[in-house]
Amino acid sequence: VIDKDMFHFRTQNGSDDCPYPPAFEESEFNVPSHQQLVNDWKLITESVPRPTKLNSKNSLETYASNSLEASTLRVRNRRPGDRFHPLGATGSKKLQDYFIDEGLPRRWRDRVPIIEANSEIAWIVGGRLSEWAKVQPGDDRVVRIELIRG
Repeated sequence: VIDKDMFHFRTQNGSDDCPYPPAFEESEFNVPSHQQLVNDWKLITESVPRPTKLNSKNSLETYASNSLEASTLRVRNRRPGDRFHPLGATGSKKLQDYFIDEGLPRRWRDRVPIIEANSEIAWIVGGRLSEWAKVQPGDDRVVRIELIRG
């Protein structure tokens, strides 16, 4: 297996090293939700008081604008032509280019869950939030989104 910064050997029966669930059927949900994706993978969303620190040490968790609570959200895998505006970037970017820049192994890319609201990508799970979905300075409450296994 060859990745951006390393390579390693794996047997044909080697364990799955991907931190994301297998590909799943897209589905819609609202906040709050405990959305079953596939096997033992779940997506949890809830509105919570704004924490002191918004950056979680868990890459599979994020805090987003509470405006997402008013939207119907969708969880899906990537589609050809996907674009989004990564938090802190000056403009939109092709999702494929984002994955390459982040060094995400090609074999994982079709498994990354994507959260969207109003047909726009809000969060690349394990990656960046979209600029439009970020927590605003005056927000007292935020939407917490987390992908869990188990």
